Amino acid sequence: MSASLISKAIRFSKHGSLDTLSLQDVAFPATVPDGHVRIKLHSRPINPADILFITGFYNNSVGDQIAQGKPQTAGAEGAGVISAVGVGVTKFKVGQRVYVAANFPNTRTYSEYCDAPEADSFIVPLPDAVDFGSGCQLFINPLTALGFLADLKSHGLVAGDYYVVTAANSALIKILLQISQKRGDGYKAIGIVRRESQKQEVLDLGAAEVIVSENEDITKRILEITGGKGVAVAYDAVGGGPITSSVADAIGNKGVLYIYGLLDPSPLTFNVGRYVFSDATLRGWWLGHFLGRKDANVPQLIEEFLGYLADKSVTLSYVEFDFVTQWKEAFEYSKSSGQKGKAILVSK
Repeated sequence: MSASLISKAIRFSKHGSLDTLSLQDVAFPATVPDGHVRIKLHSRPINPADILFITGFYNNSVGDQIAQGKPQTAGAEGAGVISAVGVGVTKFKVGQRVYVAANFPNTRTYSEYCDAPEADSFIVPLPDAVDFGSGCQLFINPLTALGFLADLKSHGLVAGDYYVVTAANSALIKILLQISQKRGDGYKAIGIVRRESQKQEVLDLGAAEVIVSENEDITKRILEITGGKGVAVAYDAVGGGPITSSVADAIGNKGVLYIYGLLDPSPLTFNVGRYVFSDATLRGWWLGHFLGRKDANVPQLIEEFLGYLADKSVTLSYVEFDFVTQWKEAFEYSKSSGQKGKAILVSK
């Protein structure tokens, strides 16, 4: 089939560093495939999971499915406007503002256009009150945050109980804190940040306490805050090194430390005896596993979060970069510390 549309796309042909990425021309068929919608993308976030997927660290069982040497378009989620629909499409129409998830390994949103099957893709209409910069972040971070809150409840936490979050100034934890405040669940977050300059913002978003790792003893402070008991639940984005190790030493009796990120590949060094005798657990947390649970009603959770965005009770901070001319700068920014918001690749 002849192509009538050429789309710029950020692609890679094998796993490796971000240096493997390049901006390429991708040909789209003249006619949208049956049952598909063609979306002219406006905004796409750069999530840590996207970087892990490109570099080959994200879920190796998924990575093994990628044909080596065959260029792949990166990007797991985005937002834009439907520009065309294929035969048989019934739920969407041209001109509609939508969010689209393109989950691993079928990532494809770092492109000017994407074709998504109506039946098998997660496509959500965006209310006019939700801008593209916020609407493109609808799945990975919000559903992870809602999953965290679901687990706090399943672990028996009630109002007034403490839990720990590392990388507390991240986009994900900012969402988590705001949703928790909106729901009024009363959980008390102990946030951990690297620098003093990051502390006040996390407190303002609703954290009960904030520990600054550059000048405080994390284990000691958590135990002081909790009266020596430690915490029942902690969510860690770091994955290794001194921060995660310090949190591991502050998990209470029958508590659990969930690791969901890989910011630091350094080994963990913590008191294993504490886990033997307190029946504590260290385990991984992955959004894919949560979405497979019976209590994960995804449409309901998305509807809840869209409501928060629409009434401005939850706000998302982001920094825009031009998709064609500034994509390299966007990836560099996404790896930097002290970010002012999520890096968003924008086509204007």
